[in-house]
Amino acid sequence: MSRRRLIALAATCAAGALAIPGTAHAAGSTPHPAVSQQAVQLPKPAVLSSTTISGASHTVVSSRAAGARTAASALAFTATQTDAGNAYGVAFDVAVTGSAGGVTVSASWDGVQDATTTTEPGDGTVTIRHTFAKLGVHTYSITVTDGSQTATASGSVAPDGSDYTAYGPTRLLDTRTNKTTLKPNTSIRLKIGGNGGISADAVAAVLNLTVTHGSAAGYITAYPDGSTHPLASNVNFTANQTVANLSFVPVGADGYVDFYNGGRGTVDLIADIDGYFSQAAASGYTPIPPSRLVDTRNGTGAAKAQIPATGSIAVQIAGKAGVPAGVTAVALNVTATGNKSAGYLTTYPDGSKLPATSNVNFPAGVTVANAVVVPVGTDGKIRIANGPGLGVDAVVDIAGYYSTGSTSAFLATDPTRVVDTRTEQPLAAFGGLSLELTKNGTAPLPTALVYNATIPGATGPGYLAVTPEPTTPPTSLPAVSTLNFTKNQTVPNLVQATPGSQTGNIDFWNVCNTPNNLVVDVFGYYLTY
Repeated sequence: MSRRRLIALAATCAAGALAIPGTAHAAGSTPHPAVSQQAVQLPKPAVLSSTTISGASHTVVSSRAAGARTAASALAFTATQTDAGNAYGVAFDVAVTGSAGGVTVSASWDGVQDATTTTEPGDGTVTIRHTFAKLGVHTYSITVTDGSQTATASGSVAPDGSDYTAYGPTRLLDTRTNKTTLKPNTSIRLKIGGNGGISADAVAAVLNLTVTHGSAAGYITAYPDGSTHPLASNVNFTANQTVANLSFVPVGADGYVDFYNGGRGTVDLIADIDGYFSQAAASGYTPIPPSRLVDTRNGTGAAKAQIPATGSIAVQIAGKAGVPAGVTAVALNVTATGNKSAGYLTTYPDGSKLPATSNVNFPAGVTVANAVVVPVGTDGKIRIANGPGLGVDAVVDIAGYYSTGSTSAFLATDPTRVVDTRTEQPLAAFGGLSLELTKNGTAPLPTALVYNATIPGATGPGYLAVTPEPTTPPTSLPAVSTLNFTKNQTVPNLVQATPGSQTGNIDFWNVCNTPNNLVVDVFGYYLTY
């Protein structure tokens, strides 16, 4: 479940000066008491493993009277996999029948006998659990005995968590070249599992979705094939706008994902893959406090100069902001600003060939941010390349990294809308919303939440900042932006946000002179053991 409350800071900031934030100081006030609170349930994982096995003893023949032979009931059980409540665990509901008295249920995992046993007075259902040290496929055996009979069955099982595997960046779809422009209220399928070198067992894809040539305003919703399109959006666009947004998309059981055009006109769609998740052990996620790695406007992390047309800069990842050497990929927010022409930025591993993909698409004179997940080169660096337009400044903020030593595994959910202030109360000018997170049941809090944040129809220029809720009330507005907007724009951006360590809350700040609405669509979350 999540709970949200509105919070506010008084601040002074000139209209139009909010394109890329520096530190915005408050005028001395602290957050006022909550004025709104709402509880919503976070969605369960979209991909839950399902395994059922049965075991039975041999029929026992007993003599209850002279000359009489009676077939007694055989001890039997059915074990059905259920939600384990964490990313590395498995759980089985073991339904026992035909017992002659008290029963004991035990299990072994990967050939090692579990010291924990469960007893019941007779027939019924018991739940057994186990947490593995790594993801992937594991063997197990379940034994039920009532003292006189024993039933055993074995099989293989995989925890529900998934790890990241770097792939690409590679373009998988471009409706401009294959002549499949999306018509209004229609969908198109894209093969993920088994496509090229992507695992056939992929459960979610990291896709950068770009829309262009829209004949009218609209939105794109990405979702697993085989399900109906949900009340959520991944990319919002206006007529003739080219805009991109990162998306974590659950993959259908058939290996496909679907893209639905919710607009009133036609639109072209481009999908570039930056990696995928599967239940095989690979790279987990480590969230870190948001911090700025690069700002070419002032020389932070790179030369104090714009990236020229067709030029590029290297960005050191390993050794910065607590990132260790040998990481697989990094989660960033990349902002293009100071651009005098339309263009795009491409992120890719340093030392690799420039791919035919893009991450941030921008018109002339407009500041645009987009989340990226980019594989890291063997030298611990990534590279950011400018397209053929004029020079542009780049601002890079880090959110986390993927590595074989990281233990947070991803649980994809069906896209689910959890916040829409358009039906309630907008975020106040220089105010915020605090979202309190708890997962279904008794499972631990997520280490990070993956969602799309959208400012629909911005009322003025500004930016949205997303931070873990601090342990003490803040006295200044956050210095790291998540998305930037101007008046009348509808702007989405994917966020991998860390809850506050003490409260479990995530704070959303509307750094703008006027109130703005906020829409939050959840795509998944990370859990540890």
